[in-house]
Amino acid sequence: MCILELNRLNSNPWKIDPPEEKAFWTEMRKDLIGNNSPCDIENHKFLLKRIINRYIEEIVGDFQEETFKIIRILLAIFLNRFFNANLKGSIFYPFKKRHSKTG
Repeated sequence: MCILELNRLNSNPWKIDPPEEKAFWTEMRKDLIGNNSPCDIENHKFLLKRIINRYIEEIVGDFQEETFKIIRILLAIFLNRFFNANLKGSIFYPFKKRHSKTG
């Protein structure tokens, strides 16, 4: 994995790659090669946790829970209005069944 990621960084770096990405994977490669014992499970677990934590931090980034909550509420209101056949502006409004009055 380290070699593949280093190759990608050299041949096709992404704009969103953190500045220290290459250094991280170079260090990981050295740690994996230096601790080549297949019996050293604890060290392998430690290195795996470092890789997982790095990906988690990259994915989560600067996630702000309050912003997420506000957007979720606004999106729910918008989608409710958009799909409610009883309201003008809904995509289903033209197909709303009209009940005729019989008397």
